[in-house]
Amino acid sequence: FDQELKCNDVYTNATKNIFEKDPKGLSYPELLELPADESTTLKEWANITFSEMLPFESAIGLAPQERKWGTNFHEENFKSVSLQYFPMRDDDGKLMNIVAVGTDKTKEIQATEYFNEKEKYVSMILKILGNKTQFSSFINEVHSIFSQFKNCYEEESNTLNLELSMMLLHTLNGGFGLYSLHEL
Repeated sequence: FDQELKCNDVYTNATKNIFEKDPKGLSYPELLELPADESTTLKEWANITFSEMLPFESAIGLAPQERKWGTNFHEENFKSVSLQYFPMRDDDGKLMNIVAVGTDKTKEIQATEYFNEKEKYVSMILKILGNKTQFSSFINEVHSIFSQFKNCYEEESNTLNLELSMMLLHTLNGGFGLYSLHEL
């Protein structure tokens, strides 16, 4: 892309596959499907980079290094692309274009996250089995704690007892953490 962030006509077929669109005629923020605020930031970055206020190697650290679609790796539309940047200079050494290289890291991230999930699950099972009596007591305590939440709100005065609420949540959080019940 050039200083105006317009994608050049030269690109690889992998670009079409990774971004699922032809970059021809698009701006770099359009290709990345950036929200308006991130697009504005990228334009400011391009102005600084192409004016060479900073060395290129320093400026690329301020550019987007990754673009994700979807918020959870379980989602069907989840995708993660790592981004690298390389300068294209003219004969005088002036920065003319930037080559952005996108690498699809989706499968790698999904495999890592699935592995982490399984590891956490095994940890939870081992902690519960290793402390059956204590876990059973904790589960009974959870029922008691949930029943205390009704005491946190006073309807007549429309007030919330934040101190009691936080104490109850803190107790639950600690117990769930002790047995690696992270999602809870």
